[in-house]
Amino acid sequence: MAKLLIVDDEPDIRENLSECFELENFETIKAVNGLNALEILETQSVDAVIIDLFMPEKNGLETIAELRRRWPKLKIIAMSGGGPARLTGSNLENDLLHVAIDYGADMSLQKPFSLLEAVSAIKRLLASPKIGRASCRE
Repeated sequence: MAKLLIVDDEPDIRENLSECFELENFETIKAVNGLNALEILETQSVDAVIIDLFMPEKNGLETIAELRRRWPKLKIIAMSGGGPARLTGSNLENDLLHVAIDYGADMSLQKPFSLLEAVSAIKRLLASPKIGRASCRE
């Protein structure tokens, strides 16, 4: 059974993703931000991380860069609904998801996404020795 770390500051998103993945026979661990995720990974190993980009204390981009540096083979999916970028009306949301790939994420998901899309992305990522750092949604 694969173990996933879900990192998002929104409790509803963490819970919904966790419940969905557990129904698909994944084990899940939840973190509220990047600092919490790094603390968890000091003591537990996971097969993949799905991480939001906009969070307090340590954002997703900083965390992805550190995850890649410390655990180079860890599989990572970045997700974002835009956060402050939504206020600007710009296309910054998509740009940041591409930046997340540059920082080391293997894939990205643009919120809102369906739970089916998230499960499909995790399954594809875990099945691939190296996904080629592509986005699920462009």
